Amino acid sequence: MITRLFKESILDPLQKELSNDLWVGKDLKIEVKSYIIKMIQEWMQLNKLDYNIENLLIAGSMTCYQYNNTSDIDVKVQFSISDEEISKLGKLLPNGNNLPNTKHPINYFLLNKQFDLNNKGSVYDVLNNKWLVEPTKDSSDISLPYIVELAKIFMVGIDDRIKEYERDIKEIFMYVNYLETNPYDKDEVLQSLERKKIEIEAGLDGLNIIFDMIHKFRDEAYQQKENPRDFFLFDKTVGHYSIQNQVWKILEKFGYLDLLWKYKEIRKKFKEMVLKWLKNY
Repeated sequence: MITRLFKESILDPLQKELSNDLWVGKDLKIEVKSYIIKMIQEWMQLNKLDYNIENLLIAGSMTCYQYNNTSDIDVKVQFSISDEEISKLGKLLPNGNNLPNTKHPINYFLLNKQFDLNNKGSVYDVLNNKWLVEPTKDSSDISLPYIVELAKIFMVGIDDRIKEYERDIKEIFMYVNYLETNPYDKDEVLQSLERKKIEIEAGLDGLNIIFDMIHKFRDEAYQQKENPRDFFLFDKTVGHYSIQNQVWKILEKFGYLDLLWKYKEIRKKFKEMVLKWLKNY
C-alpha cells in the first residue's frame, strides 16, 4: 500500500486564506496590533523595564496558511539587552493569554539581535505594518507515518527514562520507610539508597540530554541554507518544512515537550528532595 503524502502541515490544514482572527486580507487588524503592543507595554511597566522596543514581529503558523482555531500567535520582541537578561525576563513574560474573542494564545519571545529571516517562514513587522517575508501556500510532501516513526526514536527514550525514574522513586520511598521500622541493617539500606540516588541523577540527566538534542536537532534546520545532515533518505528540506521541525511538532502534539520541561524542573530540585528524605539518618 502506498502511503498518502501530506499536502499540508502535519498538524494543521492548508487554508485558503490567512486567519480572519488576525488579518483582513494580508493586513493585520488594528485591534490585534493594539492588543499585542498593549500587553508587552503593560508587562514592561509591571517589571519596571525602561527599554526601547526595537522590533516587534509575528512569526509562525498564524502568519501563514497552515493554522487551526487554537494555533499560537508567536511574537518576537527585540531589546538591547544581554543574554542573561533574556534568560531572566523570559520566565516572566505574559504568555498564554488568548487574543480577545479568539482561542489563540499569544506567546512572546525576547531577542537581543535582529531576527534571522532565513528559513523562518513568513514574518510580519507589527510596528511598521509590513511583511518582511510574505506568506506562501507551500506545503510539505513528507509522509506522516514516516515523521511519527522518527519521533518515536525520542518518544521511546523519554518513556524509558520516565518509567525508570518513577520506579526508582518508589524504591527510594520503600528504603526510607524501611529505615524507620528496621534500623538494624541501616548501613546496607543507606548504601542501596546512595546507588539509587546515582541512578536517578543519571536518568534525569539523560532526559535533559534528550531535551537538548531535540532542540538542537530542530534548530539546525533553521540555521542552514542546506540540510547538513545525511540522516534522511529522500528529503533535505530546511526551515519550517524540514523533517526536523515536523518531528518537533509531533513531539509537541503528543505532550513530550511538556513532559521534558516537567522533568527539567524536577532535576533542579532533586538534590534538595534527597536531603529531605535522608535528614534523619
